[in-house]
Amino acid sequence: MAACVRGRTYPQFDGHALAARNCAISIARSMVNFGSHGLISPSAEVIRKRMGGITRWATPRDVKKAVESYDREMRRRGLKPLRYKMAGRMSGDLYTSGASRASLESRIKRLEMVHVVVDYGRVNDTKPALSGSTGFRSRHAIWVGGGTKKRPGWRTRGGVLEVRYSDPTWGRAGAPKAMPQWVPLAWVWSIADGAWSSRGGSGWVGGSIACSPKLTKPPAPAPDPDPDPCEAIVADLQDRLDATEEELAEAQVLIDELLARVPDAAMLERLRQLRDDIDQLLPVIDDDAALEQGMEVPE
Repeated sequence: MAACVRGRTYPQFDGHALAARNCAISIARSMVNFGSHGLISPSAEVIRKRMGGITRWATPRDVKKAVESYDREMRRRGLKPLRYKMAGRMSGDLYTSGASRASLESRIKRLEMVHVVVDYGRVNDTKPALSGSTGFRSRHAIWVGGGTKKRPGWRTRGGVLEVRYSDPTWGRAGAPKAMPQWVPLAWVWSIADGAWSSRGGSGWVGGSIACSPKLTKPPAPAPDPDPDPCEAIVADLQDRLDATEEELAEAQVLIDELLARVPDAAMLERLRQLRDDIDQLLPVIDDDAALEQGMEVPE
């Protein structure tokens, strides 16, 4: 898995870079998008920021923190907040699952998107055609299930229960060109069971979320005879700030990719200055609490 500091990407797996994201951050992005019916599509850098700006590998606890940080955005779209249901317990950096194959199957059949930590060595040994990195043999995060009532993330073929399986490494050289793909649930269990056994964990690890239902709307209030024009202005400004934060985070990633390739010294200096300018802007834009309370945010 890759480590990343403010968009600066380090090699992952076979030495390839994964564009400023590691596997668990990709899972959190997918979960937010799935749970919001595709209405919210956060960037990798925004997810990492909502995990507290971590520079280490993300854990299921970090995924839960990021996924559940979208309460305001979900309510604004008329949806209930997302809830990531942990499958086990975190004690420091150790995750203990104790979950069974039956509980994994149950979550998938409830149309939940399930975050599973797998032993990638077993992926390479048993289904190398699904591998995004044949030389990687440590733990890796994937998701299974998801779907809707009309198009569930599971099916039965020839008496075999299959599930939708998605690996964040897809599309790279040597990896499958499209995800998700249908695989037997028994195989998912075989690569997940014991993925953390070397550290005292057992079973599949992670958690799951469901597609968020719409909020029950209360009776419409009587129209305000003298509506406050400031309310609409503030709401519009907040939407613009959210969009700007996403764009600046994506710009950070692009700048760091260019820094690794541009040989011209003058251009490198311009890119570094742009990155520094963005680093100064993001803390100001991110001060949502200050904006909501009417506090002055420094220019």
